[in-house]
Amino acid sequence: MNYIKENIKQGITLHKIKTNKFKTNLFSVFITTKLNREDVTKNALLTSVLRRGTKNLNSQELISQNLENMYGASFDCGVDKVGDNHVLKFYLESINNDFLPTNENLSKQCFSILLDIVFNPYVENNGFKEEYVKGEKETIKQIIEGKIDNKAKYAFERCIEEMYKDEPYGLYKYGYIDDLKNITAQDLYEYYINLIKNAKIDIFVSGNLED
Repeated sequence: MNYIKENIKQGITLHKIKTNKFKTNLFSVFITTKLNREDVTKNALLTSVLRRGTKNLNSQELISQNLENMYGASFDCGVDKVGDNHVLKFYLESINNDFLPTNENLSKQCFSILLDIVFNPYVENNGFKEEYVKGEKETIKQIIEGKIDNKAKYAFERCIEEMYKDEPYGLYKYGYIDDLKNITAQDLYEYYINLIKNAKIDIFVSGNLED
């Protein structure tokens, strides 16, 4: 295994992990920011909205179609807490070029789509698409409301909330319904721009990669 770390620009680091142990390559982007009540709900909503469309592929259906045409490449995203930080996570996994029936650089195509999803979102009227924001608000709301359905997980979350009541780590990673309803498509896009400018961003590429 060979690991290479490269600073692309201030705040953005590229990590290359070259290994031939796997038949797939994994590409990921981690955006790390401080946990706080004001932004925790925006982060959860933003992660979901970004997957809905890019400037080049302006719907989730188009993104899915392109991934399916790339031999079933898979994409996923989410948020997590790491100490007092909130991490927005985006993953794309594809088959290694060596196992393709044709001579094409699938890894480059998949990496390009991942960067498109994170850094080149679909925008209209100086904000994210209203339909996408509204739909993902409902999804996040259902996640927040549904956390009580898993009793063991809910008990654990409640313990964390009480133990760290006045600390960032006590915040629920998907945020709060009261904050969710006040976020507009324009507000969320403005927040996204500031996040990309100021957050710590780590980009990972791992697998049997070409130089």
